[in-house]
Amino acid sequence: MDRNPGAPPLYAQLEQILKQQIECGTYKKGDFLPTEKELMEKYELSRVTVRQAMTNLVQSGYARARRGIGTDVVYEKVEEQMEGVISFTEEMKKHHIEMQTTYCKMELISPGETVARSLQIPLTEPCYCLKRVRNAVGNPWSIPLRI
Repeated sequence: MDRNPGAPPLYAQLEQILKQQIECGTYKKGDFLPTEKELMEKYELSRVTVRQAMTNLVQSGYARARRGIGTDVVYEKVEEQMEGVISFTEEMKKHHIEMQTTYCKMELISPGETVARSLQIPLTEPCYCLKRVRNAVGNPWSIPLRI
């Protein structure tokens, strides 16, 4: 833990450490995270600092706090499906992750050479351009691509 001035707050550092451990598989979905006391001792932090880190993990969808039981991991790494095409919404539902669209714009445009070639249409034929940002667990996961 970096306790130097200008370093991120200690709770944010602990939160980041735990997120990385979850993402790399040290803690998998269903595993319980260390107790507040264990984290306090291991990282030499106050209860308030540990609680803030754990609260943030819960709010960001990585863990679930269960009173009297502990805090278990609910995050499941989304693996890319190469066997077939699956929509973003279907993929998120499969992993029980709430999905939302935060930006969506559709407009009629002139395609340009690359798009016209990809769509196999003449340069003079207008086409629709859809731009949207899809989010899961409050973070952008799918962003518009430009052909």
